[in-house]
Amino acid sequence: PWLTYIAWGKIYGKIIHCRILGIDMIIINSESIARELLDKRSAIYSDRPVIPTNEM
Repeated sequence: PWLTYIAWGKIYGKIIHCRILGIDMIIINSESIARELLDKRSAIYSDRPVIPTNEM
């Protein structure tokens, strides 16, 4: 599938959103953008979901 993602990147841009089998996916076709989002801004994206059973 990565060859398809590269082809999509050439057509649609460096950040692509798609839904595959009902799952939303973000495809990043740029190392610099991936580093920016995942390394420098990791605190924004690393939140854990709230599980109601843990709050009792």
